[in-house]
Amino acid sequence: MAEYEVRGTGITTGRQRKRVYRASNEDQARQLALADGTSVELVTKLPPEPPSERQLEYANGIGLKFPKDVSGAELSSLLTNHERRDKVATERHRKFAERYDVEFTKYTGKKSLFDSIQTKLIEEGNERDLLSWFAFRVYRQLVKGELNVPIESPDDAPIQLVVDSVIGDDDIIKSVKRYEGKDLIWFGKWTTPDGYIAEGGSVRTKAYKKIEELLITELGIIKPAPTPKTPKRQKLEDAPRNETSGCLGAFLVITAIPLSIAITTLMDVI
Repeated sequence: MAEYEVRGTGITTGRQRKRVYRASNEDQARQLALADGTSVELVTKLPPEPPSERQLEYANGIGLKFPKDVSGAELSSLLTNHERRDKVATERHRKFAERYDVEFTKYTGKKSLFDSIQTKLIEEGNERDLLSWFAFRVYRQLVKGELNVPIESPDDAPIQLVVDSVIGDDDIIKSVKRYEGKDLIWFGKWTTPDGYIAEGGSVRTKAYKKIEELLITELGIIKPAPTPKTPKRQKLEDAPRNETSGCLGAFLVITAIPLSIAITTLMDVI
């Protein structure tokens, strides 16, 4: 998203106008101006706002690395990524954000992007897009995040067929609206490479269960086997004391036998 200055004439008033619109490109800025009742004469893309002194001070204070020509919005994204331990969203996910007219920068994190998409889609009147996005995310879960799969977009026909089956169910819609955006990146629990247990969106809601069922039955997707639970690490102080005591006792008995033999032999000599 960028800011565009539009100069023109009011369609009904005939007066000169100069207004600024946030848009993805010049064509969208023109459309916004026309919808606002302006006959467009000139569109100029404005330079981005630079970072504030406060932003720069904070970023430098935490040792954050950023380009010299970074804008205020871009630095804000980098700071948010640092605070949320977020990774920059991929081009593929940014295209989904464009699809839903969600603002982002080239440094927007994946969690933040998903949160912004969800915030936009839970607005009244966006129910079909909301269900399409959710069903697509459940599909991505079922195919384990593989990219070489038949369905590439929430707008693909199979996803829309699933949406047709639930669009009239208010309980399903309410269930989907309760999710946070970042929870739709992955569902359920899993173990990270460094051994931590991570948790995403719930797989026990009415919305998830119903849409998963439809994807499996209607599209023939095989549900993956559940991941075995990782046993908790046992702390040293929680280890059974009788086993330690037994080992130590056995060691003392074993070492005591030769010592008693040596003492007996010595007494015989004396």
